[in-house]
Amino acid sequence: MTDAAREPVLRRTSQWAATVTAGRSLAALAAAAWVAVLARVLEIDAFGDLALLVGLSTVFAGVTDGGVSVEVARQLGAAPEAARSVFRSAVQVRLRLGSAGLVMFVVAYAAVGSTQSPWAVGLMVVSTAATMVHQLAVTTCRAAGRRRVEPFADAVPRVALRTVGVAVATSAGLGLTGAAALYAATDVLLAVVVSTYVVRRLPGDAPVPEPGGFRMRALSRNGIGFAFWMLQQRGVVWFVALWSGPTSVAYFAAAQRLSDAAVLPSSALGSVAVPQFMRSGVTARRQVARTLVGLALAVSVPAVIVAAVASEQVTVLAFGSGLRGAAPTVRLLLLGTPLVGCSAVLLQLAAALRPDVQLRATLSSVIVLVASSVLMIPRWGASGAAGAFLISQAVQTAILASVLRHRVLHGAVRAPVRASAPTGATGDQPRVAAAS
Repeated sequence: MTDAAREPVLRRTSQWAATVTAGRSLAALAAAAWVAVLARVLEIDAFGDLALLVGLSTVFAGVTDGGVSVEVARQLGAAPEAARSVFRSAVQVRLRLGSAGLVMFVVAYAAVGSTQSPWAVGLMVVSTAATMVHQLAVTTCRAAGRRRVEPFADAVPRVALRTVGVAVATSAGLGLTGAAALYAATDVLLAVVVSTYVVRRLPGDAPVPEPGGFRMRALSRNGIGFAFWMLQQRGVVWFVALWSGPTSVAYFAAAQRLSDAAVLPSSALGSVAVPQFMRSGVTARRQVARTLVGLALAVSVPAVIVAAVASEQVTVLAFGSGLRGAAPTVRLLLLGTPLVGCSAVLLQLAAALRPDVQLRATLSSVIVLVASSVLMIPRWGASGAAGAFLISQAVQTAILASVLRHRVLHGAVRAPVRASAPTGATGDQPRVAAAS
């Protein structure tokens, strides 16, 4: 790939990455401010219990995604004029799958939750169902080329409601049920706002390009791989609650919030580069993959510096002195940001190119995570959970890098995307084919 041909690809990828990162950063900033306030106004055990509620709801919503988000982006990459039809079909399938996840969420929380507030659990069920719809709507907008949706139709309402929540929490106090109510209100509003935008503003009601893509057999490969990925990313919180208690859950949740913010740029790079990657030849794919990994390492440097010199100060500044004990966990997770960022990029490329590779890597990482958690969490609590998570990320990254390099990027690719971009595709056409 010549420098002249590479420049437009990298320029468009950088523009999209900047836009998506801006939207996600606004949302993450609002969420971080909200969590920081909750850490100060709730008792540490109540904060840990809320973190467990949020973590488990995220796990089981993700586990039952079934690959629907990936399928939406894949189909709209070839037929953006069917955005509304694809969205409606996807919502129906997603809610059917998600209902099983909501039942599993309630059961899992009941097994280890310390507060056992039925109102808080019910409100988080509402919040999780709304989040399923909202995430599909955002994926639809992004895949249809509406890159400004995340900053303006997603992050801004989230910031507004979180601001109200912060005001209520600091002036009148807020318990676990009140915090869950504000989570539910925020997520319902976001689902309504972004879904309304999809229905009213995106292009028409052309037939779904591949109706069979939303059948369970077609969804299973990406869906199972995504389920294992979600278990690896968020499932460790259940082991922390089971073997170390709500205080360790609070420490781990605070540290993971900061780690998530540090990985945002790398995740956005992968999300926006997949369509261009899929439309390129083998030589171009190698170049794009190398560029993405290099950028993921580069944007992780600030997090590593913070971990090395100021992890305790950042923890106290963000969450108050009550969570000072989370500083060692924060340090571990921030030092692992380059590893997690590279893993996020490679996993999105694998999901688009070879779902079987994604499945193999995520399954292996979950097995390693469970084994490491059994050995490390009972002894070291939240820090042990961080160590187990990073070990599983290292295994996943090694598998993905090896397989993508030797069997995919240097050879034939069994790509799930059959339709190519129209001849003469420009920077205004949709390019996202990875799950949000």
